[in-house]
Amino acid sequence: MQDNQETISFGVAIIIFFALFGAFFGIFFLPGNIIQNMFFQSCTIGYGHEPDMTIPLPVNVSIIIIGLAISWFLATKSENMRTINGIGTKLVGNEKSLKGFIATKWLVVLFLPIIPIKSYEVFEEQQGIRIGLHQRVYYSLHPLPKLAINQIKKTYQNYFLWYLLMALVILGLTVLGTMKCF
Repeated sequence: MQDNQETISFGVAIIIFFALFGAFFGIFFLPGNIIQNMFFQSCTIGYGHEPDMTIPLPVNVSIIIIGLAISWFLATKSENMRTINGIGTKLVGNEKSLKGFIATKWLVVLFLPIIPIKSYEVFEEQQGIRIGLHQRVYYSLHPLPKLAINQIKKTYQNYFLWYLLMALVILGLTVLGTMKCF
């Protein structure tokens, strides 16, 4: 029975991975797609060829929305958290509470928290067996009735520079890829 649950959990993680991967690449190509659609004539008149972007803008936006919706839906239904190559679900945050700390389950891309799913109060249950210098600690997660907004705001603030860097990289690559349009 345990193997069955692990297989289902891994299958859900794979689906979340591919849905978020598709959404990320849709977002990655969206600025170039918009620029080449806006400057279609300048891309074709001077160079005599079609724009490089072959995905129509409505399809690109649909890929983003559907990928985020599928991954969000599955993440809300799944109790497990797992990333595959930095894409998936992960527990982020450690705001102190009376008995433990509050953390939130996030959809993450390249280990950056993107969309909050559910907040939990995390309690240290027991100390486990000492292995070398490390002692294993077991925790229990108790779901909160609603998202911990203050903890989520703090997480977005803590990762702000990483979000900005990611946006600048995407825009920089877009400008390099569409220079011939200007």
